[in-house]
This record gives sequence, structure tokens and C-alpha cells, in this order.
Amino acid sequence: MATGTTGVVNLDDQEHPLLHRTNTNYGTYFFRKLPIELRLRIYEYAVYEDHIIEPIQVEPRSNKFYCEYQMVPDFQSCCEHVDRRVKLTVVPLSYTCRAIYADLQYFCPFYKVNTFLFTNASRIHEYLAAITPQRRRNIWWIQISPSIEKPNPMWSFDQTYPYTKEKKRNDQILALLSQCSGVQKHRLRVDLNLYQHWSPEYTIDVLQRCLDWARDPLAIKDATTGHSFWSLPFFRLRIYSFGPITCPIKKKLISDINGALLAYRRRIGDGPQWFLDMATDSSLQDSAMELADIHFTGEERVAADKAASLRGPPSSRTRQKCKEPEKNLGTPVRVVPKYSEEGILTVPEKSITIQKIRWAEPDVRCSVRWAPGSYKSNTWKTTREDLSVFLAPQWREKLAHFYIDTMGSITLKEMRNTPSPSDIMKIAGADTLGFCTGVRGDKQFTDEWKRITELWEVRRLKLERLERLGGHDRFSQSLSQLEAMVGERDGLSQCVSQLDVRISFIKAEIERSRQLTITST
Repeated sequence: MATGTTGVVNLDDQEHPLLHRTNTNYGTYFFRKLPIELRLRIYEYAVYEDHIIEPIQVEPRSNKFYCEYQMVPDFQSCCEHVDRRVKLTVVPLSYTCRAIYADLQYFCPFYKVNTFLFTNASRIHEYLAAITPQRRRNIWWIQISPSIEKPNPMWSFDQTYPYTKEKKRNDQILALLSQCSGVQKHRLRVDLNLYQHWSPEYTIDVLQRCLDWARDPLAIKDATTGHSFWSLPFFRLRIYSFGPITCPIKKKLISDINGALLAYRRRIGDGPQWFLDMATDSSLQDSAMELADIHFTGEERVAADKAASLRGPPSSRTRQKCKEPEKNLGTPVRVVPKYSEEGILTVPEKSITIQKIRWAEPDVRCSVRWAPGSYKSNTWKTTREDLSVFLAPQWREKLAHFYIDTMGSITLKEMRNTPSPSDIMKIAGADTLGFCTGVRGDKQFTDEWKRITELWEVRRLKLERLERLGGHDRFSQSLSQLEAMVGERDGLSQCVSQLDVRISFIKAEIERSRQLTITST
């Protein structure tokens, strides 16, 4: 079936099995009489949310997100978080009929009228990579509220995923923002909280640095290219404080920051040329998608062949083709392969626990405990897997946790049957688990793995020493028991005499038995 050029739905597809429903929809009063302008206005009122929307990724690497509400009051006040998941109006509305779904997908009113909040740049990266290009172009309002106690020059500080190397991802994030033509006409805003526990001197220093960056983004430390949010014409900085700002120096600095940003925007016009060039740099866009580490990006959704895709169609209306009936219930269940084409386990990391790792031929074997509902079972289940299914970066934390959790209770015998962390590094190779690379997260993991390796060796040496001491103790204990039983010299003579008497008695009994045997013969 054909795919539309701008989205995943093509209502003109004559081969679609639900074409008759589309024709019926077009005959209704809503679509036949109302012009598209009025329909769009109705859609905008329907899908608008009263609060700011924070997209939260359902699982790592997933292209599915749920939303939480964030409520931000007026200027110079603190942020208030509404901690609950949101059932967005756009979801049930898109289920109404194919024609409404196509309108919502093509015109994207949900993305135009709502503000999207992110706590760090990595979440912007993942979300923009996961949605379709059409939706990306129609986002109008993006807000960043970093949960940091110190302002970061690039405004891409990442506390949720500390292994991210921001220098490497900064251009990729900006490349995806270059495709957000709606944001470029409206606003990308960063919120800065002036925390109460900051000293007045430190607060003034923070504002002074912000003023320097607002006047010249090249003043940012390590920003040799000037590629930062501060360089964008649609960038805004909003400063919050807990209570009114009474310090005249702070007031003056905030006013100067706003004036400097305004002067810079007038000076650069439509935007720096490097940012405009990013929108057409295909290699940079491909790099942005790759570093986002999303299983199914927005570009793949549009380009996917829904009928022939091995991974399954992205549109919910044809997912039944990739499901098989569940025998007990008779309902269709999506079939997910247990292993990838490279032989790596594909289940979510949190659904399993590695309980044992043992030497085996021809490979190292692992005892794996599965959580209920994780793989073909509604109860706890244990299977044996080859170590090779875990030799991928997403599983390295599980391997590290196994050694950390095991080290305190493992015996020497079990340790000799278990590959050491250094053995795992040799089996996996330097690149498989991300050892010895220049990426910040990989370097931190490499250092952590070396620490685990050293602790493992210390534990092994300690157990071997205890084993040797234990053998010596048992020998000493036997000698002590013998000495206690024998006693002094008189006790020794007495024991020998008693032993001679016992031997003589046994000899007499043997001779008596022999004589009786001869007589009977």
C-alpha cells in the first residue's frame, strides 16, 4: 500500500482495505460542508492542553512517549509540577475516523498549540528523532527547564543520562532543531532558577556570565564554533526566583541580559548561516538519528512498507497483520523475536536478572531469571543463555550488577567456576561493550569495570588465603585433640599398655576360632 509523501496515512490509497470507510466519512456534514480552516480551528480548540506537556519516554530507545503536566506560573516565581500522567484529547480524537486521523496527522494542530517541556537536551534529541518530520516541522513552542544548580554554558546539561558526551551531541540536537521551522518562527525558551541557597555573590556571578554569553556566544567556554542555543534568533532566557528580586544589581543584570539578547537577535537577523546549513546537511541529520538511539525513528515511520516490514507497521490500523492468535484467549498477540539478527537479547533490560555465569563448552553460559510476563510466562522463570546474547552495550550494566551483587557471598569453588570480569573483557573484546573508547560514558564504564575487576581479584586472593589458613587450623585442631587424649608421659604409657592388652585379646579370639574350625572338620 502506498504511503503518503508527508505522513503515514494516504487516504487516496485505492488498495487500502478501509477505503469504503473513508468514502463514508467524506459524505458526512462535518467534512462536506465545513471548510478546512474551520475544521482546523475546531481541532486546535479540542487538542489544546491547559498545562505544559512534558514527554517522557516509555522505555529506553522506544519511540513511544507518555505525557506529564507541568504548570509554570508567572515571571519571577518558582515552577510547580503536577505529578500525574495525562490522557491527551488528541488520542481518542484521532480514533474517531480515518479522515480526522489524516487531518490531525497532516496539519498537526496538537504540535502547534501546545508547549513541550524538556528537562535536558537529551530528551529533546530523543523526542524530535522519534516523531515524524511533519510533526517536527509543526512544533511551535519548546521550553527547557534544566534541573541544575549551576547554569551550563551550552544549555544541554544532562543529569538524567550522565554518560552522554554533550560536545558530541550538541550539533546533532541543533540539527534536529533546524528542521523545526515552527519553533524558528516562535520560541525556544530556557528557564533558569536562581536558587535560594545561592549566595548573593554567586547569584551575581551567574547573571554576569549569562550576560557575557548573551552578548557573545563565543564567550562560552569551549564553544569554539559558537554552536549553542544562545546563538539562535528564537532563543529566549527566562529567569525565576523564589520571591521578588529586590537587589538592584540583580535587577540591572537581568535587564542587561534581556537587552543583550534582543540586540543580538537584531544583529543576526534570520539566524546564523551555520544553523541554516544544518537543515540541508544530510550526513549531520543521519548522525543525529543514529546518536538518538531510537529503535524506530520518525523517518522510518514514513518510509516503512506497512505490508512487508519485518519489524511491523508503525500505524495501529495495520498492526494486526504482525500478530498471531494467542491459543488460550483467542486474541491476537504481537510476536516479538527473542533475539536480534546479531544474536543479542531484545527484551527490556529490567525484565531479567543474571543469577549465574559459568564456564561451559563451547561458550560461557548464564542463568537468567525472567520477570512474570516478560517472556512466554506469567510466573518467574529461569533459563540458560549463552554469554554472547549479552555482549552489547545495553547489557553491560546487567553484567556489572551481577559481579557487584555476587562478590559479597560467592565461595571460592563458585568463583573458580565463574569467569572473572577480566575474562569477560577478553571474550567480549574492547569495542563490543564500549571498553576503551573516547566517549565519556564508555570511559566511565571502563573505569568502573576495572574497579570491579580489582575487587574480584582481591576477593579471590582473600578466599584462597582463608582456605590455606583453614587447612592449617584443621591440622592444628587434630593435634590438639590427640594431645588432650594422650596427655602426659604417664598417660601415654597407660594408653600403650591398654592397647597391648586389647591386641592380645584379639589374637586369642582368632586362635580359638581357628581351633574350632579344625575340630568340626
